Amino acid sequence: MVLFIDLTFHGIFDLSSLNPDIFVRQLDGIKFRYGQAFNMSSQTPKSTEFLKSKDKAEIILKGATVEFLANGYAATSMDRIAVASGVSKATVYKHFKNKQQLFKVSMKKLAREKLEAIKKSINSQSPQEEPKTALNNIATKLLLNIGNDYNFQNLMRIVLAESGRSPELAIIYVNNFVKPAINILANYLKSHHQLNISDEEATARIFIGTLVHYVILQNLLYGNEIVPLKPKCLVNTLTGLIVA
Repeated sequence: MVLFIDLTFHGIFDLSSLNPDIFVRQLDGIKFRYGQAFNMSSQTPKSTEFLKSKDKAEIILKGATVEFLANGYAATSMDRIAVASGVSKATVYKHFKNKQQLFKVSMKKLAREKLEAIKKSINSQSPQEEPKTALNNIATKLLLNIGNDYNFQNLMRIVLAESGRSPELAIIYVNNFVKPAINILANYLKSHHQLNISDEEATARIFIGTLVHYVILQNLLYGNEIVPLKPKCLVNTLTGLIVA
């Protein structure tokens, strides 16, 4: 129970949006990793032997995600992923050729969820909405979404911490989240000529970069305690600079 609370606190499980089926699978993976603590056998369960290939791949991916978010990229091995997933190491390699591919697929999934949140926040704005109000609403929703997603924050922590020795992690992150997010917002700005923005891509970078930096500084680097700033203040100032 103590372990579960610790994992929840550190964002490995997001209880606010957790699918019960996914939770059971992830918790099973944690049981395999910490079999001694739970006084359980760490042997591969018979149920996984009869799963379809697609289901096995999904379970492996979820086990890998748990490991990556808990231990980082460098400290996670294919052996640990196999144990967390409740399958053999050979089965892991049957579905994923290496750790980098697993991390890439895991990151793409998390990034896809964030991109959907960006699209949803943009598409929810009425065409008749006053431009500054619309941008304010978009920024508020994105900040709330990223700020409450501890899995995504842990992903950013991993990328920042390990991109020096593993630059491919940063490349995967930028290609699968940052670049598409900038394009989505830039296209939105281009479609609203009344904003009178001369460089939509640069503005989109400033917009998204400011929000992501705020989450990193306040949530990951303890800025909430050292340099506190209310989200509303940041959003109002940001939109005010973009829409004079």
